[in-house]
Amino acid sequence: MVSGCINTPTSPPQNTVRGKIHLGETGLGICEAKVSIGSNVVTADPNGNLTATGIKDGTHEVTATSLVGIGKTEIAVNSNQNLNFELKIPYPEPWVEAEFNQIKTVDSTYKRLFRWNKPKNLTYYFDPSCSEALKTNYRNSIQSVENTLNNLFTFSETTDSQASIIIKEEALSGFITGLTELKYYETIENAIIKIDPGYINSKHTLIHELGHAIGLGHSPNSNHVMHSGGKGEALTLEEVNYLKGIYSLKSGLVFSSQTLPRQGTLTVN
Repeated sequence: MVSGCINTPTSPPQNTVRGKIHLGETGLGICEAKVSIGSNVVTADPNGNLTATGIKDGTHEVTATSLVGIGKTEIAVNSNQNLNFELKIPYPEPWVEAEFNQIKTVDSTYKRLFRWNKPKNLTYYFDPSCSEALKTNYRNSIQSVENTLNNLFTFSETTDSQASIIIKEEALSGFITGLTELKYYETIENAIIKIDPGYINSKHTLIHELGHAIGLGHSPNSNHVMHSGGKGEALTLEEVNYLKGIYSLKSGLVFSSQTLPRQGTLTVN
């Protein structure tokens, strides 16, 4: 009879890896990016941070996928050390960081990022104050924006006055051609767009205010429809990229020392 030891194979070490996903050079974390580390898939939190467990020793490709684009890197995992990594998702092209820094906030005082919880279908309703001409023009403009955004947002007309976006025709004071009121509780809950009767045929005004309603601020680029004094009549590819950037960041980010209530109404024109 032969006696001896039975060698039980040991499982390879299972490690915990922590990381942060950034938007380009901003240092801002990308909200809810989908991150694959080898065969493991995790979702980054609203600040771009992630923790992945059960990662084996070795070299792994990391791929982060977000609304704004895809970033890749490699990490070497060793059970003898904790691993923390950072991954930058490149800016989509075209992109001008100075323009994004301005357009990402709807208001110039509080400099807070306002957006809907997620890109989605938004309903819109024409208030009884709207003329048939404004209705026709805005339907065409909304369809144009939806096409430009390639269904990042979709829009559906409704007869329900509790729609996501309410459109009104109203005489505005001074040189204001249109304005948008955003009701928010951390994220945008609904928007009211008001168009002066003298500008119901201005495609620039209609799309500019719709841009505010979906979270775009003013652009410093006079070629952009989101430039307050510009002549543009369609969202540019840059503005579409900036909108994707906005929806890749945590809602409610503040870029000033001003304090803004978590809930309220913000008016922008």
